[in-house]
Amino acid sequence: MPQPCKPCFFHEKKSVALSSQFIFKEAYSDYSSQAWKPHQDNFYFGLKLSKNVALTLYFALNDQEYKSGGLSFYPGSHKKCFKHNSSNVIGFSSGIKTKDLDNFNLYTPSLVAGDLVIHHCNIVHTASKNISKKTRSNIAVRLFPINPKFDKNIQKQYIKFRSK
Repeated sequence: MPQPCKPCFFHEKKSVALSSQFIFKEAYSDYSSQAWKPHQDNFYFGLKLSKNVALTLYFALNDQEYKSGGLSFYPGSHKKCFKHNSSNVIGFSSGIKTKDLDNFNLYTPSLVAGDLVIHHCNIVHTASKNISKKTRSNIAVRLFPINPKFDKNIQKQYIKFRSK
């Protein structure tokens, strides 16, 4: 099981909730058969990680596990910037090839309604297909520094993938 990290991000820096989203992976829907490719959120954000980070607060609105399309992580993967490849998954313009993650073990927490998972913007995470009879629902809130510094190379690659 991953160890909690020290909350150093918030001690001396101001942050702001920049985005939030509701996610419903409804059982038996077209969407439930879709798995999310492994990815790092920072590929979409384009932050310069040597200068700042962002966090995602993931609130489980119901019980969740691997069968219901639950969130899975590759502990330790936040220390590396992985190459992202174009993806044809709706809502995800990119993903990381699973063979690039062979040195990491996949961890899927079982969550109960009301649980909160906080993850680093660079940790590789994914979600399986929802093969259960239950809808998976959550709220994701992203916290960013007030004056973020961006990595132009990451931003260019992300824009290129979005235009495909």
